[in-house]
Amino acid sequence: METIFARHANVALSFGGGRDSLACLHLLRRWWDRLTVYWLNPGNPFPETVAMMEDIRRMVPRFKEIPGRQPEIIALDGWPSDVVPQRYTSDGNTIFGPTPFKVQTRLQCCIRALMLPGYNAMVRDGVTCCIRGKRSEEADKTGIESGYVSEHGMELQFPIYDWTTADVVAYLQAQGVAEPASYRYAKHSLDCMDCTAYWGDGLPQYLHAQHPAAFTEYVRRIGLIKRAVAESLSECEV
Repeated sequence: METIFARHANVALSFGGGRDSLACLHLLRRWWDRLTVYWLNPGNPFPETVAMMEDIRRMVPRFKEIPGRQPEIIALDGWPSDVVPQRYTSDGNTIFGPTPFKVQTRLQCCIRALMLPGYNAMVRDGVTCCIRGKRSEEADKTGIESGYVSEHGMELQFPIYDWTTADVVAYLQAQGVAEPASYRYAKHSLDCMDCTAYWGDGLPQYLHAQHPAAFTEYVRRIGLIKRAVAESLSECEV
């Protein structure tokens, strides 16, 4: 950490509210006066996430909330899904005609709604180093390593990259920091209340337990997506 702050005058922490970013936040406590905490508000966050961010906002000297584009992106290209029937995409609608609803890949949604707005805001603010809670155990295998420098000259640093999940949990406990309630059900932090992607990661279980009205709408949308997928699969000739 010493070398990072010795080399950079404008350092950001990309903070999503999960236990990894919480660990990074407290790991950086000594340098809070030189750090800006960035939260990308996707546009439809969980109320408990908003409450956490308000606590963090009061805790650190510099906190910046960046508006995301999730409602706009979903209105434009449909619900995110792990399996996408082509006819129900925006391109498919252009070629084959409109469908009752549209879907897009989860990466298309996340990149445009969350990742790019957050990154672009840091570029505009002149951030030269962005710290993230990325770890090697995660499914993200882009190959980007700590120390990578982006095309805009922004260095990425992952100080807990080699930590295990057990390491993170133990560190938070030692710091007296409670991990988010979502981890009792989900495998990672949760960004958007109406996300219909990341199947198998625990979102519906959390919605069912904590947000029953949102769970009802989730079940409806997932049912429609599954029927659209089944419709496409039924046309497969082998």
